Amino acid sequence: MLIDVQRAIGGKMLAADVFETDNGFLVNEVNGQPEFRSSHGEITGVDIAGKIVEMAWTLAKKGDEDDF
Repeated sequence: MLIDVQRAIGGKMLAADVFETDNGFLVNEVNGQPEFRSSHGEITGVDIAGKIVEMAWTLAKKGDEDDF
């Protein structure tokens, strides 16, 4: 579902607010400038900030300004 959101909106990094409903998941909001207030590894099990830094370094090494 989130891959479909990214394809529809574009961009390299998005954050989506997703609700679980009786009918499945519902995307409530998509942000191009995500916040990490409640996304630290203790809750998600993923170092999201670390993943973003890795992605930024990968894009920087490619040297393509269109990726930013």
